[in-house]
This record gives sequence, C-alpha cells and structure tokens, in this order.
Amino acid sequence: MEAKLGEGTLSANIEEHGTFVPKLEETESWLQDVQSGKETYDHLVLLDKVNSFADLMFDHLKHVSGIGFCSVIVLNSSFYV
Repeated sequence: MEAKLGEGTLSANIEEHGTFVPKLEETESWLQDVQSGKETYDHLVLLDKVNSFADLMFDHLKHVSGIGFCSVIVLNSSFYV
C-alpha cells in the first residue's frame, strides 16, 4: 500500500496500533474467560478495560480515516488501470 501512497505514509498509524492493540487483546481474552466461566463478569472491570484503550483507539481511527479513504481510492483505481 505504501508503494501507492508513498513510503512512510502508514508508519505512524502502525506505531499507534502498539498503544491500544495489546489492551484490546487483553480485554478480548478477559471476555473469553468470562464466557468460559474462568472469570466472573463485572461491568466495572469491563469499563476499566475498555477505558484503558478507548481514547487511544478513537484517536487512531481519526488519524486513519483520511488515509483509509484515500487508500481505498488508490488501491481500487490500481485494479482498473
């Protein structure tokens, strides 16, 4: 994708993943443990987990929204050229 958009275009966005993805995965794991009965559901725990990454993920999504839209246009147009 960077070949079309320019080298380094996605670097900052990829780095941002490191700020929220581990916390998102931790939340997913905890929810799976709740489903399997290893953990007891507690809405306050869930809120804490979601709040630990929500702002970071929201900021990331704001940053990639423009790039994502442009990327789709660039990539789609490359299939028709």
